Amino acid sequence: MGAESVLGPGGATSSAMSMTLGLAGAPPPRDATATVAVTAEIPIVPNAPAQVLPDGSLWVAGTSTRLPAPVLLRQLVWSLVIVLVLAGFGLWVLRYRPSWLAFARQEAAPAAATATAGDGTHPHTSGVGRARSGSIGGFHVLSSTPASAGKITTYTYSVGSSAYSVDVATTNRTWVVMRTPSDAPGVPPVFAVEPPGWSHTMTALSGTFFVEVAARGATITVRSGNKVVGTIADAPSAGYTFQS
Repeated sequence: MGAESVLGPGGATSSAMSMTLGLAGAPPPRDATATVAVTAEIPIVPNAPAQVLPDGSLWVAGTSTRLPAPVLLRQLVWSLVIVLVLAGFGLWVLRYRPSWLAFARQEAAPAAATATAGDGTHPHTSGVGRARSGSIGGFHVLSSTPASAGKITTYTYSVGSSAYSVDVATTNRTWVVMRTPSDAPGVPPVFAVEPPGWSHTMTALSGTFFVEVAARGATITVRSGNKVVGTIADAPSAGYTFQS
């Protein structure tokens, strides 16, 4: 530490003191913004509110244990899962294996097959049921097979023409299958549940045609050129094979 005399105005003398601290090892100044790390265990807060986690379990603040969801909630969740699985399986069966539901579509056999002569203006009209030989006209039932385990009722019709087309029109929500030839492999061109008011026409190939409907509400019309040769109105659930 040193003192220095300075001559001021008017000849007065003043002293300026200067002091320098040069202490080695002095600690650096404290940073007021620094955070303090707490390493001590934070005590559990009693009566802390429970929280419902996304998986349905309960968690209490300050604990590491999840409490199981209430029994009723778990039963409800599993019930919904089972219902969804069954519904998905049912839709798959309806879409890809409709024959598995044949037992549920059996209906009382309608009147015996009949046919009336037609000239295009008044077409042959046929019911379905047991086979009847010697029906009038070219459009008639050749044979029928009743439903059995895993199989639907089937009818075989003679069209009386080598060139014909088949039209299916619906008045109710109805499962419809259409393919030609009748034994064509692969997924048929029409293979779905169709809404009311739906209609589709296909030309028979190789002289055979197959139609399946799963509920009343579909009319099957067979045409040769511009003439209607046969109609099955309000067709019962069955498979229908047409051949020339």
